[in-house]
This record gives sequence, structure tokens and C-alpha cells, in this order.
Amino acid sequence: MTRQPPSLEIKPAQGGKLMAGLSTDSAGLANYVVKRDWRRHLDREIRAEGCEGLALNPLINLDIQTYPGNSTTPLTVVAQARRGDGKRVIVAGNATTLWAYTGTEDTHYALNASGSSDYFANDAGTYVDENQYGWIQIAGGLSASGRRWESVQVGDYLVLNNGVDLPLTYRPGDLKAFPIYELREQQIASVGTIAAHDSNLLCMDLWQINDADFSVLMAPTRGAYPVSHTSSGQLLTASGNPADPKTLFPDGNSGTLATPGLTLFFSTGQSALITQVTGGSSGVIISLATSSLYTGQTEPIALGPVYLENPSSYGVFTTAGAMQRYPWRMLPSMPGQPRRFGATVPVGANLLDRQLILKYPIRSLPELVTKNQAGGSVASSTGGATDIVVTYAGSGGSSLTVAVTGIRPDIAMSCFIAQPVLSPVVATGNQTSSLEASDAFNSYAGTFTDLVDDGGAIIKALQLRDQIVVYKETPSIFLGTFTGDALTPYTFQRIAIANEGQTLKYRNTLIAAGGGFYGSAHIYAGRKAFYKFDLFTQTPQELPELQAAQDIFFAAAAVDPENAFVAENPLTREWLWGWSGSGPDRALCYDYAYKTCRTTSAPIHCASRVQHPSRGDWLFLYGDDEGGVQRYGLFDAPVEHPAATASVSPSGMPNYVTVTSSSPSFTRDHIGKTLVFASGDMVAVTGWNSGTSVTAFGVAPNTTRPVGFTILPGIWHRNSLGYDSVLESGLGDLGLAESEKIVTRYSMIAASQSRNATVNVAFKAALNPSMPVVVQSASIISPAAGHNLIQPTFMGCYVGNRLTVAGFNNPFDLIAQVWKVNVANSASAGRL
Repeated sequence: MTRQPPSLEIKPAQGGKLMAGLSTDSAGLANYVVKRDWRRHLDREIRAEGCEGLALNPLINLDIQTYPGNSTTPLTVVAQARRGDGKRVIVAGNATTLWAYTGTEDTHYALNASGSSDYFANDAGTYVDENQYGWIQIAGGLSASGRRWESVQVGDYLVLNNGVDLPLTYRPGDLKAFPIYELREQQIASVGTIAAHDSNLLCMDLWQINDADFSVLMAPTRGAYPVSHTSSGQLLTASGNPADPKTLFPDGNSGTLATPGLTLFFSTGQSALITQVTGGSSGVIISLATSSLYTGQTEPIALGPVYLENPSSYGVFTTAGAMQRYPWRMLPSMPGQPRRFGATVPVGANLLDRQLILKYPIRSLPELVTKNQAGGSVASSTGGATDIVVTYAGSGGSSLTVAVTGIRPDIAMSCFIAQPVLSPVVATGNQTSSLEASDAFNSYAGTFTDLVDDGGAIIKALQLRDQIVVYKETPSIFLGTFTGDALTPYTFQRIAIANEGQTLKYRNTLIAAGGGFYGSAHIYAGRKAFYKFDLFTQTPQELPELQAAQDIFFAAAAVDPENAFVAENPLTREWLWGWSGSGPDRALCYDYAYKTCRTTSAPIHCASRVQHPSRGDWLFLYGDDEGGVQRYGLFDAPVEHPAATASVSPSGMPNYVTVTSSSPSFTRDHIGKTLVFASGDMVAVTGWNSGTSVTAFGVAPNTTRPVGFTILPGIWHRNSLGYDSVLESGLGDLGLAESEKIVTRYSMIAASQSRNATVNVAFKAALNPSMPVVVQSASIISPAAGHNLIQPTFMGCYVGNRLTVAGFNNPFDLIAQVWKVNVANSASAGRL
């Protein structure tokens, strides 16, 4: 007598894992071979939330907030810049452009009374119109060949690096992101990767410009004609083509064009900003910003030589043969000041003179000191040094520490100092004098640390507890400890990795995990598996929870390794490893709370957790393939039960309604949440009108009278479009692999929290687990109302199913699946 299989009830806690890399019969009915846009929550599988375009200010048009600068190019960075006073700004960018979001309600960008950009709403300066901008461009014209942006927070600055341009810094309140000028003045062409440790910015994998080529790059162009300055703020050439400023600054065949925005330097040490270039009967006329002429001294600009800054000095430098790569090298900044690297510049001065002439124009010095028109003591503009050290300029050739009393505000080729030079110094020759900020003179800033090992490049570094962990492309990891010593700021311990496959393969997939001192760890993608590295074992260990699903990531990431990335979603407690490209899945998500995996079909191209600029609660933002910034459709907020009723009326737009509450129940923060009416109907809030009125996406409730409602902190649509959530089981034999079975009953048990969703169930069966076929599909309507039972009739030695929730505004919670089968009589006449 053939044994009859019992009814089988399967709950998520009995498996619930994504096992796409295993055979379907190994996954079985308790696990999944597809788990797309479903996620584990407590005792159930729930439909993963959708997304909406970034909408932090309801007064600004949604498209302006979602698409920075009307961008259509995939974004490669979404990050947040923070300041010590609590100000937070969202930054996004593609390969060539960076933007900062200015669209919150309680923070304003302004130019303060001194003309500098600041962030205070009560300042007397000129405000940027938030309603007009939403996003402001903070950097443009960046290299299209740059890698995916990496970002770290150091002090008040967000630092961004693409491996080609000089790293950029952005401080909330600034209207621009600025290159780190001192890196170029240290002869750095580009930085391979950056990290933050103990308030230091660490630049690693360095390209350094050769001495001779650096001198050419930084040198200004000397004018071909003497010039005179007029009282109207113009320069006139004595001769030359009036329509062509290249005759004033010839440079080979092409010429160096004197264009607005560049700076002119005069033999007197003064400088002026070019504002306009025009022609005239007397020669080339260049209009100057008279307010930018140096006013710390009284002598006028005289007829004489003039120099033009090289516009390429701080630009992209990729000249072959003119630079050398040091892939194992690390360079730390000054603590809390990622713009400062102890840069020095050759200077010259005459005996008893108070003017220092720099060998070439630099941009870092004006960042450290502020021009003082009265010639008094100098105040620091960035919290840096107010004094400089000039070597060999003191009594008997000692170093002279002195205050700067006058300087151009943005670029300098000379400066005036408070005390005279006591020894004649020159900028060339055997005894080269140099200028350096006093607080950097004896510091570790600018001190190189070489982790040569076998010559492999530094791929990435990340802080772990109080140490910096440096991952190299060769099988070794370095643990660094900060000493603060000027000569040896870091000491390192090398850890050899026996298995080369355990090395970090994908640069942007390294992330920190929490959990106590020894539990704190790094998680990263190696060659073919995910690994954990901690300070206790100091040996990479493969994560077993990811083994059965990790092939999804590695197959996709191998196509474009530099664009593989990781981000944490604190709302769902997941690490998300994404990749560029197309396909049904765009990221592998690992739930570190329940140790299960899933995938998502959302077009995620970069992502980051950020805090709301004004409230401070967590958001998860991602940049999509079309250049938009999307907010994951879940809020860090509880379910709300307003003591009010609501009525619904058409809004005039298809599929949109206006919801009116009987008492004030709505705030701007409800945009992106869902209203559930007592009738079971749901609408997603997309706009705020007043405390009693919102605009929502969805249909009117099935009632003609006001009804009670609940506010859920999530949405289940993607910019008003539906998406498919697919949950496909493996194949099970119910304990009788050699017998055909008839599925006589299948029941899907929805959790009590489930809503009124439609779930499509497709059954599959096979005589052999390698040959499953879909044999029957059925739609189950309103499982929350009890219609969750179907009676299919099909045969197979192995059975399984696929659940799909499609469309929008339809969350669903699955708590169990019940299978009832009978063994088939294979010898019956019905089988002929």
C-alpha cells in the first residue's frame, strides 16, 4: 500500500532563503529560486516597497527635485555633506557634474555680509531662491573618463574622488565644490582612492608629476608686450592685434587666450581678475575687476611686464611620461582639514623687504589667510593657520615665522608679510626658500607612507574600530594605527592572505558591519564570494548566508567591475550590492537581521543612506539610470491612526484623487506615505495642499460617505507605476520522490496585516527536477477576505509554485503556504 503524503504547511521561518545558485530540488518548497522585490519581516514575507522621486519640499516642482539639472545621465553618487552645527545637504552627481540639493524648508543658502557663501537663514546676504533652484550645480566640466565617485566625510567637508580629477571638497553652505589645491601643489596629478580615519583624509594610489613637468604646468605665461593700467580698470597693450588677446600672451602656434575668470600678475606683485576682453584702436583692452586689485599697498600698477596664470595648473593632468604612479603610497591630510596637505611653494624676497614673490601662482595660500585691507593682523578664513614659515628668511638664515597682511582672495603669486625679511632669499638655486603654513610646518601632513609589499596597488581602505584597514590588489591586508608623529604618522601591520580569491576584487563593495568590539567587521566582495574581515580572527571568512545567492551578483558585476557598489538601507536593515547594466535584477540585497537574501528590479545605479536635512530621520536614496534621485518607499516612522474621517474626490488628473480630512491630519511629511481607508482601498500621497487636504495616487474608496483611515509609512508604486514582486519556490517531492502526486488543494495564508491585494499563483510540476514546467495558473483575489484557497489538479513527482503581486498600491504579507496532495495511481486507465 502506497504511503499517502501528509499536508505540508511551510512558513518563512522554516527556510525563506534565496537559493538561486542551487538546484531547484535542493532549494525545495521552503526556499526560493527567485525572490524579487519581496523581503523578510518578522514571521512573514512581505512585498518590498516601491519608490518616488525625491520630494523634500512640496513647494518645489517634483521634477526639479528628482532630476538635478534636468540630468538624463545615470548618477554615480548620492551622498550627504554634514557640518558640525548640524546642517546637512544632499549631494548627487554623474560623471561630469555635481549638484547640491537646496530644497528644504528651513535651511537657506546665502552670500553672507562679507561676500562668502554661508548657510544661515538670518544672514543679511543675498539668498539663493530655493523655489527656483531645488538643486544647484556645485561642479561641472569634470572628466568623463573618471571612475564612479567615492565619497567620505572629513570634518565639515564631504570629499569626492573619481580617480582622474583632483579630489573635490564640498562644505554645506558653499556654492561650489573646490578641488584640493594643496594636492596639486604637492605635485599630485590624481588620487586612486580615498578614505577617512581619525578625522584625517587619506589619499592613496597616487600619480605624481615629475619635477620638470610640474614647473612647466604651474608657471604663468609672460606677456609679449608691456601694458599700462588705466583708472577705469582696464589694461591697454602698446601694440598688437586689437581683436586678438593671443598677441598679448603668445604661446607657440595656438596662443594662450586671456579669458574672463583668469588672473593677471604684475611685476610689482599685484594681481587682478580679468572680467572682459575686447578690441580697441589702442590695442587689446582687458577689463579688470578693480575691487580685486591689491589694495593693501598704495602704489599703482605701472607700465611693465604682466603674467597670465595657466588655466591648466589645477585641471586634469594625464600627460604620459610626465608623471609616475605610486600605487602603494598613502598621503594624510591635517586633522579635520581635508584641504590641507602641508604644501610648500618656492619664494624669493630682497633683504628687509616685506613682499614675498612666489615662483608660480598658487590657490592654497588665500584659503589659509584673509586679505586685510588695513594691514593689521590676519584672521583665518577656514580655521587654518594665520602665520606662514619662510625658510632661510630669518636672522642668520633661520626660518622666519610671520603673519600675512595682504593677498589676493582666490589666487596668489605674491603676498605681503608683517615683518621684513632678515636674510635675502631666492626661489631658485641651491638654497631654495619655501613658504608653508606654520601649523603644517612640523606636522605629519604631506608625509608619505609607502605600503610597498610586492608592489600591488591599494584598492580601498576603511576604518574598523580605531584602525584603518587597507586592502591591496595582491593577497595582503594592512592594519594601520595612527601615531600622530611628524615623521611616521602611521604604523602598519601586514596580514598575508593565503587564498588570493579572498582579496577585495570590487573596489566599491566594501562596507562596515556592526556588533561589539570583536563583532565589528568589514564585508566585501572578493573574486567569487563575499567575505567578512574582523580584528579578532584577522582572516577573511566567507559569509555562508550569501553562498547560495551570490552568483547573481558576481555574474552581473564581472561585466563592469568599477560600477559594482554597495550601500546600506537602514530602513529595511539590508546591505545592497548593485551593478550597472540591465536585466530583471539590479541589486542583491542581504538582510543582516534575518540573514536572508533577495533581489530588486529597481533601476539602482548608486545609493546611500542619508538623514533628512531638517528632521534628521533616515532616508534611503538611490540614483537611477535616467539621472533621477529616488527615495525608497519606506519611512522611519510608525503607523498613524488619525482621529478623523476622510472623503475623496477626483483631482482632475487621471488616477489621482484629492483626500479631505475632517480635521487637520496631514503635514508635508506625509508625502510618500499611504492612506488606507476603512473600506480597504488605498491611495499613495503625492502632494500636500493643507493640514486637511492632500493629493493622492489611486482610486476613490468604495463608499459615498467619509470613512476612517490609517496612514502607513510606505508606498507600493514606483513613480505612479506598478512593478512585479515575484516569489518562486524550488521543487519539492513531499517525501515521495519516486511517485507522481496529484495536487488537490493549495492554500495561501495571508498575515492579519495584509491588505486587499491580488496575487497570481503559477504552479509548476516535473517528473525530473531539471525539467519543471508551468502547468496551471490561477488568480487569487482578496486573500485578506478569505479567498485564498484553490483546488488545482495536476500531476508530477516534484511540485512548486511562483507567486506574483503586480501593479501598485497593493502590499501583501505572506505568512504560510499549505499544500495538500494525493499519490497518483499511475496504472489507471486515465494514464493511457
